[in-house]
Amino acid sequence: MKTIHLFQFKNSITRKLPFFREECRLDTLNDLMAFDLMNTEKVTEFIIEVQD
Repeated sequence: MKTIHLFQFKNSITRKLPFFREECRLDTLNDLMAFDLMNTEKVTEFIIEVQD
């Protein structure tokens, strides 16, 4: 079995995690609470296992 990681960002799906500027990263819950949530984008990770 082989594992494939896919990332969905906006309307595209890629195999690489989208690049975000360092100041846009949220590392702690406090960062999340202090950030304006109206200006966020969601990245969804899909983990798929396929036959070799």
